[in-house]
This record gives sequence, structure tokens and C-alpha cells, in this order.
Amino acid sequence: MLALMSQHVFAMNNSKPIIHDETISVQVIYQGLKFPTKMAFLAPNDILVLEKNEGKVQRIMNGIISSGPLVKENVSTESERGMLGIAVEQSVIEKEPRYIFLYYTLPDTNQSNDDFINKKSSFASNHVYRYELEDNKLINPKPMLHLPSFPQSIHNGGVLLMGKDNYIYILVGSVSPDYSSHRLYNTRTQNDLNGSDADGRGGILRITQDGKPTEEKGILGDEYPLNLYYAYGIRNGFGMDFDPLTGNLWDTENVAGQNDEINFVTPGFNSGWKIVSGISHKQLQVVDKLVNFNGEGRYQDPKFVWNDTLGPLHSNF
Repeated sequence: MLALMSQHVFAMNNSKPIIHDETISVQVIYQGLKFPTKMAFLAPNDILVLEKNEGKVQRIMNGIISSGPLVKENVSTESERGMLGIAVEQSVIEKEPRYIFLYYTLPDTNQSNDDFINKKSSFASNHVYRYELEDNKLINPKPMLHLPSFPQSIHNGGVLLMGKDNYIYILVGSVSPDYSSHRLYNTRTQNDLNGSDADGRGGILRITQDGKPTEEKGILGDEYPLNLYYAYGIRNGFGMDFDPLTGNLWDTENVAGQNDEINFVTPGFNSGWKIVSGISHKQLQVVDKLVNFNGEGRYQDPKFVWNDTLGPLHSNF
């Protein structure tokens, strides 16, 4: 279901949300989607919606779905894998083709499980592709980002966001079990001092619309893919947005068991995972155990924390 609430449209599976504010009303825009994950607007009444396990991008105009999907990819669907994120090129003029960016998980049949702890799942990797929107189809896929392949099927993240700087911001989860101490899972961007080098997981990455680093020198370092990181120390998240008044970036983070967060994200922001979750002074761990990349990375406490796990889905302004 697509529902409209207080000028924001959001996807639901089977039922309307519970409304506690009498000034807010809900209007159903469309029913019949299969496991919708994210969506993006081409125009006020023109919406692209992702179906996680179908690997489809659907288009809904004025409440009517297109006769077929704009694209269908053969995505891996186990647990949190699938068709996960979308961003639309923000063009000042009307032009075709228009770029659409997708984040999804593809199965990897060329990997072996021998070097990994978790052997129960098949290997898969997350990707960002750029498509051209033409004649109601997404065509000419161009690979922007290929993240490492793992058998672990959770914590994929998948949020894509187009900034006013025309860069693509990508929230990537840790793609690793919380209990693992295996070096192939734990990296320095997950605050493991003895972990492996950055590999694109556990942070917010920023790239150009051609899939390149945005600057000659990275925020945390100059080696690829460390030079793509805008923020790090992130376990998983489903929401990210810019404040339209200040231009500041915010994200929602899903943490283990408790302490789901809303974070104010600045360049070099360290969210603290796996050492700190929630408010740092309430925990036994200390902030000086965190990886700071020679002082370029800076930890900040979240601006809001839930005591119980809620799984915040989005941060819309």
C-alpha cells in the first residue's frame, strides 16, 4: 500500500498506520504492492516504488500503476537482501534520459564459503547501478559501486540519497553478525583497531554520478574505498535525509537490542559501532577506544535514542 500522510507518501504492506494526532489524516494512494521498500518522486503524483523480493521498480502515476515494471533484476532475497534503495537525478530542466540510481543485492556464484564463519547462507554482494529512464523503462545499467560479497544476509542498509551537491549518498550496513570477531567481517570503519582496511561497509559513502570519489582527497584517507566515506561506525539503517532549511544530513540507525538512534551526520562522523551504541556516557565502553583515522573521524552521541528497539525506517523533513 502507498499512503499519503501530512504531505508525505510512504509504503505499507497490508494496513494503515495508527494515527495518534487528530490533525493528521491518511489517504491510500495505491494497494497491491509486494514488500515495498523505498520510493522516489519523479513529480508530485509520479512515484517510483521498489519491491524488495521481486527485484522490480514500479511506477505509479496519479494512483495508477504502469502495465509492467520499469526494470526487473534477479536479486538475492534472503533476509534483508533484495531491491533496497533508489535515488533520482535532480535536474533543473526537463530532459530525457533521466538518471535513476538503484541499490540492490545480487547473488554471487563465484565465491567459496571456506574462509568464512557463517556457512549457512549463499554469498551475495550489494551494488549501486545507474540507469537511464526512457520510454517508461530503465535501460543502460552502469555499475557505480560493487561492495564485498559475504554469506551474511543481514545489515545491508541500502538507503540512497541525492544531495543538492548532485552527489550520491549511500548508507551501507555492516553486513556482518554482531557477535563476530572474524577479521574478514570487522574493519577499522567498524571501530575495530585490529580490523581489516575499509571495504565499503559500515558507513555512509559519497560518490559522483559517474561512480567516482567526490574529491581528490578523502575525508578519512586517500586510499580507495576509504576515500568514499562520508561517515562510518554504522551498524545498519533504513533512513537518511537532508534538512531542507539547514542542509544538514541526518540518519536513523538500527542497533542491536536497544538504543536505535537518530544522528546528526557531519563529514567524518563516527556513529560508534561496534564499540558504542546509544549515549556513550551510559555505557562501560569508552570513546577513546574508537578508531579516529588520525583525528579525521569524530564521534558524536545521537540526538535521539529509543530505549527499546523500534527499527526507525525513515527520516523525512
